Amino acid sequence: MPWILAAVLAGVFGYAFAWRARSRSLGTALVALTSLLAIVPLLKLVALRLRTFNEWDFMGFWLVGHAALQRQNFYDPSVLRAWAAPFAVSAGFRREIIDVGFWYPPATALLFAPLGLTGLHPALTAWYAVLVIAAGADIYLAWRLFLRAEGALGLVAVAALLFALPGISEALNYAQTSFIALFCLLLFWPKWRARGGSAWLALALFIKPFLAVALVYQLLRRYWNAAVGTLVAVALLSLAALLLFGPQTTFAFLGQRHATPPSIVYSEPTNQSLSALWLRHTAAGTAHVLALISSMTIFLLSIVVTVNVPAERDEIGLALWLPAILLMYPVTQIFYGAMLLVPLLVLWKYRVNMPFGAAGVAAVYALNALCSQQSDGLIAAAFLDWLLLVAVCGGLARSARSGERALPATNGA
Repeated sequence: MPWILAAVLAGVFGYAFAWRARSRSLGTALVALTSLLAIVPLLKLVALRLRTFNEWDFMGFWLVGHAALQRQNFYDPSVLRAWAAPFAVSAGFRREIIDVGFWYPPATALLFAPLGLTGLHPALTAWYAVLVIAAGADIYLAWRLFLRAEGALGLVAVAALLFALPGISEALNYAQTSFIALFCLLLFWPKWRARGGSAWLALALFIKPFLAVALVYQLLRRYWNAAVGTLVAVALLSLAALLLFGPQTTFAFLGQRHATPPSIVYSEPTNQSLSALWLRHTAAGTAHVLALISSMTIFLLSIVVTVNVPAERDEIGLALWLPAILLMYPVTQIFYGAMLLVPLLVLWKYRVNMPFGAAGVAAVYALNALCSQQSDGLIAAAFLDWLLLVAVCGGLARSARSGERALPATNGA
């Protein structure tokens, strides 16, 4: 399947968008068939998880939802142990989830609180329905933002690209929130320079805290109104959590009076950060040094190239920070791969600035699809995407300094 997806993605983005109208119907049918071939196994996986319960990670969400509705401190492992008592859970799940307490800020529990309204299996069915709807909404929003001019071909091409990315099957297998976070990110994207996107970014960063990198970029580019709007939205969501869940829970988070994750979390195979890569392949002391050096290199180079991007093109700088943060964030998980959809589509938008143009971007898409079946595939895909975005940002910055007129970005063919 990865080879099929890679071949079709390369063919469609490299050539099909240049076909005349008569040939586009064939391209649309080809990509639609490929998307269907990718969707069917994913739907089968969802059906399997509904028949055969997998405690990772949904049960953790469900336990927090029940504790939150009762205004209990979900940062206290003893509270989660009490709710989990009627169930047989694995030692690993108990060690990494229950004995740790909730990993995220109190406002994140607003997403999981509705799960506490019903039993485990009905809640799981409803949760998977939400994830499937969110994935469909992601495809529609991404198409509307980047490939709307291509009509049906663009829509099915976005679907094929999303389903080809590393970690998509894992996101469904673990019933993770990646599609919901991507939904918020896509709603934030067209308004990221203004306050109109602030609420969506605040929601996104509470679901996946590493998305706070977008707030950092707003500050770097001096979009003060947008940044203030994001901070206000974060404060309002935090206040809502304080009022709903009580001060004990909020103060427990602020005071960090809860357990820390076991060390295996930072090196397990599902961790796709640079630090985890070094920990898996070198001694611990060496790994920490290498992780610091590589992360600082990515961080500093990202700052240098993105602050110099012309203002009218600074969207591509924001896109660059997404793969960058996936590499630097120490607990990046394989199911975060859905976040690469946005920078990859931004690359297509700026394909005139890419080496080999559309063909070059098509090759990148194919390589991302092939990475999906590799053990450290998300690391490889994120690093590749980051390098290419650095090159494009650097080229735009050089053109601006030399007074050259940059080629226009395009949403269509």
